[in-house]
Amino acid sequence: MQGIIHRDIKPDNCLINEEDVLKIVDFGVSEMFDKEGEMKTAKSAGSPAFMPPELCVAKHGQVSGRAADIWSMGCTLYCLLFGRIPFEQHGMIELYQSIRNDPLEFDHECDPELKDLLCRLLEKVPEKRITMDELRVSSKFGL
Repeated sequence: MQGIIHRDIKPDNCLINEEDVLKIVDFGVSEMFDKEGEMKTAKSAGSPAFMPPELCVAKHGQVSGRAADIWSMGCTLYCLLFGRIPFEQHGMIELYQSIRNDPLEFDHECDPELKDLLCRLLEKVPEKRITMDELRVSSKFGL
């Protein structure tokens, strides 16, 4: 069985078909693995505003591609809910510093379970970030 990390999940790459099924498109920077295992990568790719904290450093070594995609999913969900990216800055250095260091802020009141989900998707420590398996069993939102 093969595993794929997308590495560029963002609203522009998410389409909804006639049956309201979400389809992820644009696999131009994705990476394919022989087995689903760890799926680690040392490559930085994707849109800066959707990059996880572990990739927002000059030298990062191997990182979990799965955890990186989860982070990008969280940024995408945040954008859809609040109409903006979670860490908004003008320069690239400031953006990466904000992603690594700033707390997640919510513009208005949010369903507590949805807020908890966003916090788990956008957990700065990749080892503590929610996994797809955890999402499947714990989310009332049908992810």
